[in-house]
Amino acid sequence: TAFNGFISGGFGKEEYTNSIVASRDTNISPKEVYDTITRLKKGDGKRALDVGAGAGVSTQVLWDLGFQEIDAVDWSGEAWQLNVEQNGRCPPSVQFYELD
Repeated sequence: TAFNGFISGGFGKEEYTNSIVASRDTNISPKEVYDTITRLKKGDGKRALDVGAGAGVSTQVLWDLGFQEIDAVDWSGEAWQLNVEQNGRCPPSVQFYELD
């Protein structure tokens, strides 16, 4: 059978990304944010909005929680293209939108 899930090539790295550090305004690292997301209730197939999707790591966390319709948005599509389109997998129910 074909795999229909979502995979980010950036997922699983110790800090979950290799280029982003703690936010200057909150001093919270991406890893801390993703660990917090995993404490959410299960998505049970519901829809989610991933603002600041970047490399798709937070999108994968949402997918793994059961959100299977995800709109992912970010200012730059480069990280998404590298980590999801080139080095990951993205089902049709996950859509990426690059803001301008």
